[in-house]
Formats: sequence, C-alpha cells, structure tokens
Amino acid sequence: MNLLTDAWLPVDDGHTRRRVSLRDILCSDSAFTVSTPRDDFDAAVVTLSAALVQSLFPDVEDEELVERERTPLAREDFNRRATAQGDCFDLFHARQPFMQTRSVAAETKNAGMLVPGAPGGTSHLLGFRATSTPRRFCDCCVTLALYVRATMSPSFGGGYCGTIRGGAPIDFHVRGPHLRETI
Repeated sequence: MNLLTDAWLPVDDGHTRRRVSLRDILCSDSAFTVSTPRDDFDAAVVTLSAALVQSLFPDVEDEELVERERTPLAREDFNRRATAQGDCFDLFHARQPFMQTRSVAAETKNAGMLVPGAPGGTSHLLGFRATSTPRRFCDCCVTLALYVRATMSPSFGGGYCGTIRGGAPIDFHVRGPHLRETI
C-alpha cells in the first residue's frame, strides 16, 4: 500500500464516508474532512498527511503555497513528485516498509497493544468485554497506529520514557475549510 497514491485516508465529503488517496485530496477541489473513529487518529491523519506533503514538496515557496491553497495541484505534478520518491512510502515494501524495520524479529501479540487505549486483557479504559479484543486492523488503522506510536506515545510500556523517536513534537495546524487547505 503506497501512502501517496493508494486510497487509505478516511474522509467525509459531506455526502459519504470513504477512503481516498493523498493525490485525490491534493488534486481535487472536493471539500474532504477527516473521518476516523478516534480523535488521536484524526490528528494523526492531518499531521502525517502534512508531513507527506512536505516530503513531496520540500522546495515550495510562499507564493506557490498560497496558490496551492487556492487551487488544486495538477495530477501530473503530483505524479511526477510521487514517482521520484519510489517505494519510500510503501507500507508493505519487502525490504524497507514505511515506518518499520524488517530486521526486527516478528512477535505475535495482542493487536490492541498497537493502539493506545484499545481493548486488551481484562481491564482497559474503553469498557469492552475481554472477548472484543482486536485481532486485526485495517491498513489505514495500522498506518495511523504506527505513526502515533512512533511520534506521540510513551515507549511501549517502558515506564516513564519518551517516545521511540524522542520527545513528542508540538504541532500546530491551521485548519482550513477542508483537508486540502489544512495540509
């Protein structure tokens, strides 16, 4: 699953909830809003999407940024930049999957441990019965959970430690009328 070109971002267009690609958001004038079941995932969609855009367009001048807020990006421009990135944003790449390390031995654990606050064991904050422990997540939730765990959450139960990437950054997002203008 390529995070730039595959439809994985959960949005609402005012009529239906669906998944779209980053290309769909940037290259259309649709009024998409983020639509996930969790507030932290909503924030992760905006933050991760903005980071992906910044990695695609690191050399954008202020004038071009203002123009991008006003009008959608041409699909050809997006495709050219995405092609130049190669497989860097492939979640399931054989050698270098996005935000993962293949050299780490796989360990079978409760899938709920991937998401802070998800049901697991017999006691948790969400009030689910132990039988409702998640066993699998969709590709979108896996992407967002990896991002949230890597950037915003404590060190996988290691006590009072920082995140696995160091201290969590403080991000401010100016919310536009729809997702394209926000990211």
